[in-house]
Amino acid sequence: ALCARPAAIAQWNAQAPRVPDVTLLDHRGEPVALRPLLARGPVAVNFFYTGCSSFCPPQTAIFRQLQDLLQAQDSTQQTTLISLSIDPLGDSPQAVARFAERYAARIGEEARWWMLTGNAARTRDIEEVLQAFGAHAASLADHPAQIWVGHAGKSRWLRSLGLASANDILQWLHAAAA
Repeated sequence: ALCARPAAIAQWNAQAPRVPDVTLLDHRGEPVALRPLLARGPVAVNFFYTGCSSFCPPQTAIFRQLQDLLQAQDSTQQTTLISLSIDPLGDSPQAVARFAERYAARIGEEARWWMLTGNAARTRDIEEVLQAFGAHAASLADHPAQIWVGHAGKSRWLRSLGLASANDILQWLHAAAA
């Protein structure tokens, strides 16, 4: 079910996703190495594509709410939000920028929310990233609704299937950083 709520008590798994050493593109077409973003501290990762009409729009809106909650709290937490496009052929950096605008998402280094897409000439990069997160699907429409929350330095990671609320994700981020 698309609107399934995650369990109230998240199951933590010390096994971090084995993300390949790849460089993706941000909304301006600038290269961004993924591994360093994941290693910064508390991080929440979700997956989207700009043509999605099922759970990507509400999940993006939830990340936008989460961004507001994080901004209202202590700014020293340094949480990073990462939204990864699963469609490097259809999601150019310009398409990602338009998608972000639709949700009034503040993205980039200053906002600490990255919306990244793969290079259309190197689609294998994003495929390997999706496999590392268990988000690889036979087709775009079949990709799973999931969020990863973790902290590489503390070896704390969880994967939530379904749509979690911004408050749930915020609690998991605090737990990951504790």
